[in-house]
Formats: sequence, structure tokens, C-alpha cells
Amino acid sequence: MRKQHYVRDLLNQVATPDGEHVDLMGWIKSRRDHGRLTFIDVTDSTGTIQVVVAKPSLGEEVYMTAKAVPVESAIHVAGTMKTKANGQREITANRFTVISVDTLGLQPQPRAGFDIYDNKMAGHIIANKAVYLREPHYMAILKFRAKVMKIVREWFEVKGFMEFDAPILVLAPLYDDKTAMKVDVHGQDAFLTQCAGFFLEAATMAFERVYNMGPSFRGEESRSKRHLKEYWHIKAEMAFGDRDDIIELVEDLLSYLHVRLPEECEQEMKFLGASLRHEDFVTPFPRIAYEDAVAHVRSKGSDTVIGVGITTKDEEELAKLFHGPFWVMGIPRNVEPFPYVIDEENPTVTKVADLIAPRGYGELCGVAEKIFDPVMLDERMDEKGKHGDPRYNFVVDVHKAACVPHIAFGMGLERLLRWLLDIPHVRDTIPF
Repeated sequence: MRKQHYVRDLLNQVATPDGEHVDLMGWIKSRRDHGRLTFIDVTDSTGTIQVVVAKPSLGEEVYMTAKAVPVESAIHVAGTMKTKANGQREITANRFTVISVDTLGLQPQPRAGFDIYDNKMAGHIIANKAVYLREPHYMAILKFRAKVMKIVREWFEVKGFMEFDAPILVLAPLYDDKTAMKVDVHGQDAFLTQCAGFFLEAATMAFERVYNMGPSFRGEESRSKRHLKEYWHIKAEMAFGDRDDIIELVEDLLSYLHVRLPEECEQEMKFLGASLRHEDFVTPFPRIAYEDAVAHVRSKGSDTVIGVGITTKDEEELAKLFHGPFWVMGIPRNVEPFPYVIDEENPTVTKVADLIAPRGYGELCGVAEKIFDPVMLDERMDEKGKHGDPRYNFVVDVHKAACVPHIAFGMGLERLLRWLLDIPHVRDTIPF
């Protein structure tokens, strides 16, 4: 049983002219009965088309089957193409076969279209996500996701980066063991990766420009609208550069997305009612020093103090100062993990910067200068309680073997998608 036609082709009158005999397999999206005629909307991965089923053409038994088979069932129809006076294309069926009957009867119906962002529906949708992937809005979001990943890879290729596969099962977590997801591998403690950074760092000393797009895992409990236990990371590292260079690189990536997304994702964005705001892509993005950011939010009533991370509410307050995304420069050394360079002009902070999106979307991306000096690495590992931990010996070895200055960025794919599409929660940007 091989599919001959897709709805996308049948909707194109040039590709499939009136009078041509066609063969279509798909699912019943909806049905309307009118006496001796039944109108069935048949959908597949490329669109929806109306099929006209008439009793005289099919006979009593087949016609009654067409009227009775549940919505969402899979069917195989054949017939003749026709264009109506209003331009709508339809198939006049002369054959109708049921491939598979829907016996689940999930409500609301997966292809009916409903408010997938309704919080009251969240638990029901999550519990039935394997079927609700068929919902048209989820399909559009996931098509958009795939195209964003394609465009990002395209940009990396243009910029001379090589894709590098990093392990998902690791012995050494980036942060503390308690924030990582621990698994037992033949009696040995291992973790699901929190970040590909250690491995990209090693690869950078060979290939100079590398990137990875893969899953990352965090063990902390969080119910915020921008956190997931499993999410996808866009990570890149480059030899010979400083923080300004990596900031410029990230801004270039977002500018590239600004140009390519309307070209590549026009249908998905239109269906989802999404449009890119020009002010969100005016680069270079403004910058604010961490200390100035803390001073500002404290003047507005925040109890955040120097030396701790900026909160979500702080980010929202800071966003009022700018028209689009902005960089917070210099994150405290006690907040950031050990691989990042200490700022020689202000040893209380690292040479890290976080890109904050406006309208409550929060941190999109982090960039950093990474330590290449073995002495600084020892200092930072001792500070973080990791000095002498044999699990990190390979990291130390990379720094002993003529490590050079290198820079990195990490961007959460789901956070990026949520911001681009103006979606309430990151859970709606990932399949499961």
C-alpha cells in the first residue's frame, strides 16, 4: 500500500487538473451528511481537502460505511478532481475503503482545532500527547521547530562551524551532582548531560569552530513557563576570540533568523498568527552591567543583592529600559560554573553575558569566554569543589595540552521558539 497523492498536490490545479483521477489516503477530520450526499474533510500531513461521497456512485453498503465510520479513522478514497465556482477543490469519490477505525474517541478530537494553550487543558493534553501531536496547531509549531533547526544548521554551515556529536550519558556534570539526573550504568553513577560544553571545548582544540544541537537535562524542580527537565540546546564553541566576538556571533544568528524565518516558515507563522517584531532584531543589542542591573531593580523594590542571580521579576523590570532584547554583562562567579573566565577588572564576576528577551520571555542565551589557563582552571575548580575529582581529568588534560582562548554560547531551543512564536509555555514547543 503506497501513497500516490498528497493533499498538497491535489489542492494545486496546475499539478492536478480537473477531471484527473486521484487516489488519496488520509484521516477523517470532519464529516457533514446531506441526504444522499456526505461531505468528508480528509486530512494528511500536508493539508485538508473535501471529498464528496454519493450513494449512487458507491452503492448502499459502502455509502453507509462512509456515513458511519468515526471521525479520525484512516481511509482510502479514489475519485475525480473538481474545482468549485468558489475555487475550492474537491474529490468526487468513486471508491471508499476504511484502512483503520478510530476506537479511542479522544475528546476534544485531535484534528478539530481547539485552544491548546488553555491551562485547564494542559494535564489532559500532556497525558494524551502521543495522539494530540495531530492537532493542527501542534503540527504547525513542530514544523516551525524543524525549520528553525534547519536554518540554524544552515547558518552554522555558512559560518564555517562543524557539527560535533557529544555524549548524552556523562560521568561529570557541569553543575552540582544534585542538579543533574543520575542514572546507574553497571553499578557506576552517571548522569544525563546538562551541557555539551566540556566535549565541544575538547573538539574546539582540533576543529576550531564546532556546534552541537541535542538534548540537555536538568534535575531541579521548576514549574516556570520557560523550564523543562529535558530540552534541546544549541551550543557552539570557537577558538581564538573574546566575549565581544561571541556576542556579535549570536546577534548575527538572530539577524539571520529574522531574514530566513518569513521566507521558510510563512505558512506556519500565518496559521499560528505569529509575526516577528522588527524591534526585537535591531542589533547590536544594548548592554547593561550586572552591578548596574542590580542597582536598578533594587531601586524598584527588588531585594536582589550583588552576588546572586537576577530573578525573573528582575528581568521583567530591566526589560522596561529597552525596546527589545538586551545583554546583562558579567554574571557573578559564585553563580556560574567553573569553566568561565574571571573578569580581571572585576574578579567578583565572570566574563559571561546573558541575553534577555522582552515581554517576560527571559533569558534566551548565555555567552562566555572560557578558561584556557590551567592555573585559573585549578583556582575555579577548587572554588567549586571539583579540584582533584578524577571525573574531570579529561577537562584538565585539554587545558594542559596547549589550550587556547576560546568562546562559547548556549541557547535553549524551546525558549527561542517560545519567544519567536509568542507562546505562553515552553511545553508547547517540544513534541513530548
